[in-house]
Amino acid sequence: MAKIGRNDPCWCRSGRKYKKCHLGTPADNQRNNMEASLGEFGARSMSQSLKKFYQEKQTGVTIGKDNLNELLNKIMEGKKAGNRPQPSKRLILGKSKFNSRLRRVLVDIVGEIVDQNWCGRSEMCVLFAILLGDALKKLGAVPKIVIGKGVYTNSTREFTWDHAWVLICDEIVDGNVDSMVENPAVPEGVEPNNYWGALDDLPSDRKLTSNKEIDENWIRENTTYEELQLWRKQLYKKMESLKLS
Repeated sequence: MAKIGRNDPCWCRSGRKYKKCHLGTPADNQRNNMEASLGEFGARSMSQSLKKFYQEKQTGVTIGKDNLNELLNKIMEGKKAGNRPQPSKRLILGKSKFNSRLRRVLVDIVGEIVDQNWCGRSEMCVLFAILLGDALKKLGAVPKIVIGKGVYTNSTREFTWDHAWVLICDEIVDGNVDSMVENPAVPEGVEPNNYWGALDDLPSDRKLTSNKEIDENWIRENTTYEELQLWRKQLYKKMESLKLS
């Protein structure tokens, strides 16, 4: 992400200069750490969420997550206590050539790895999809990693974000969306479950619009690649320990 100058508009879109608004604050430090760890795609996605969060807060709209620092502190406390949410706990299992146990194990392995980020799994969908695709390749599958827009709704509200998912022939893995509840910009009540099953049976509370399939060159240019390589080693080691490879 481009570095913000002291006299530039603040990243929170308050209309004030950066030096008069968030420069040097804890929230600013958290944002800088996020950008360093998420890579271009993830940082852009989180920036969109923070923009929406502050815009709605300024207009008095209640989105259910008024205190950003409180939200992040809760995530860190969960990490220390070892009780962070597992993707499999909110996984809809549809028709698949992979058995239920394997699907639950794989999403939990990947979820634990990407949860090492300071802000939790929120906004880590592209890395979640990349690592899950790597795991499936180890098992002999030919997955496609797709990026695009995801629109998630409840009875009254909706949320759109940059998203990534995995396609395996006529199956789709729309994973990591359970982490949406930790995204500060997501409206209260929009709480989708993860899904792994037939593409034709995608849950009705979402619409995915594909932008493009990504390859290793895209991954190298748009993620923190050295960190991703370390995460890949963790993934393969865990799969070997569970005799999944």
